[in-house]
Amino acid sequence: MGWCEIMPEFEPLLHEPRYQSAHAFLAWKGTLVNLHRHRRVEQVCLDGSQGGAFFLKKESNVAWRDLFRNAWHGFGWCATAVREAAILQSAQAAGIPCPQVVAFGEAGCSAFMMTRAESDKIDLRAYLAGEAGPNQRLLLAMELGGELAKMHNAGFEHPDLFAKHILVRPDSRAICIIDWQRARKRRFVEWTARVRDLALLDATLHDSLADNRLRLRCLHAYWQAATTPDRIPYTRLAMEVRAQAAALRQQRNIREIGQRAIQPADQQFIPGADGNLLVVRSFAERSGSIPDWLVDLCTNGETRAASEHAVRRGLWLQCWPHSNAARAMPPQAHTLFALHRFHIAAPRLLAVGWAHGMSFVLMQPVKARSLDRVFAKVPPATQQRLFAQAGDIIRRIHEAGYSLGVGEEWWPRLGLANDTDEVVLARIDGLERSSRPWHEFGPGEVARQLAIPATTDRSWFLNGYLGREAMVASAPVRERQVPL
Repeated sequence: MGWCEIMPEFEPLLHEPRYQSAHAFLAWKGTLVNLHRHRRVEQVCLDGSQGGAFFLKKESNVAWRDLFRNAWHGFGWCATAVREAAILQSAQAAGIPCPQVVAFGEAGCSAFMMTRAESDKIDLRAYLAGEAGPNQRLLLAMELGGELAKMHNAGFEHPDLFAKHILVRPDSRAICIIDWQRARKRRFVEWTARVRDLALLDATLHDSLADNRLRLRCLHAYWQAATTPDRIPYTRLAMEVRAQAAALRQQRNIREIGQRAIQPADQQFIPGADGNLLVVRSFAERSGSIPDWLVDLCTNGETRAASEHAVRRGLWLQCWPHSNAARAMPPQAHTLFALHRFHIAAPRLLAVGWAHGMSFVLMQPVKARSLDRVFAKVPPATQQRLFAQAGDIIRRIHEAGYSLGVGEEWWPRLGLANDTDEVVLARIDGLERSSRPWHEFGPGEVARQLAIPATTDRSWFLNGYLGREAMVASAPVRERQVPL
């Protein structure tokens, strides 16, 4: 049994019988945008691209604790997808810029919510990293502060107010706030909750994208537009927001969310082979379609033929025994995606799949030379530059939450890229996910595993690791995108 509700304005688009049930929406396949254990977000389009693109959020195995939490927060005994649909409808009625709900419903232990995609808007981080001038950036900061104050004044809390959840239309600076699944509606939002939301936005906005003047301009516009009887002084608000933001940046997931924007197609999957194959969208678009040999690998399990195809294309194919019926994502896939989000030059994930008791990962390697061979042929000035770059990339790997196992060393895993002459992470074997903050295990690991004989070389490496840009200005580390 199940139920489905389609918003009246979208009934003409979804008038066909195949769109009239919750089971139909849950079975709808599209480009995989986000994947969690019991939740996935897919971008879908109607036949003939009628009505544009939509985002379809699907929940599976809805837990009792989620039902109870949503009921406790006043949304009734419902799944989180239904809760988000309700909060979005309420926010839209209050004039808050948010996605438009198309349909939502439940079927057994599964639920879904469909919203119209904001195709004319881009990520706030991408907008700030673009060609917008200083005046446009200042105007956006003030308009964003006013919209956030409007959201809080209307009684809405947004515990996931990350920079990537704010979309901006480049030509008009129109704003849209997305991902409301944990939002709440109250009679009024207290200042502790307001500071928490604002600190999340500040912590997840990379320092290279917005200076203090821009952040304070947004905060001042928020303070001026805030309407509450217990409004705190602006100076206190600024100090509390910055203090909480500094504390939040110590968390690994916040640091990951707070990185600069990357191309969405590089971290979205297109499913194939009845869901047993996930191909990175940018790789599929460059190839023209999902490669047939990958589909054959999932269907027939012939690893030898697939390996030959991969070698001819200069790719790596790794396979492991796999017996988990839930088809968990291989750890290597998580590692490659995480390194990419931290803008670390490393192998790129292209596809992941499951077939005949095994899981596999297809990746684009980095063409690089061994550092030991390079050091034997370059002058001392170049060696110092490479040591600084090696320190910088290892620090960013630590910031991503990864370290090496006992007895492992960094140098064999680093290399000098053939096309850019910069230090890259050529191998990811041996990387382990650490639960501790990077500043606790990172320096100790560097001191234990990196034995650099020359004092001058050690100082250059440590300067790069500590991020002392002034001391390594002669050796800038440029961001590198590995071609597919």
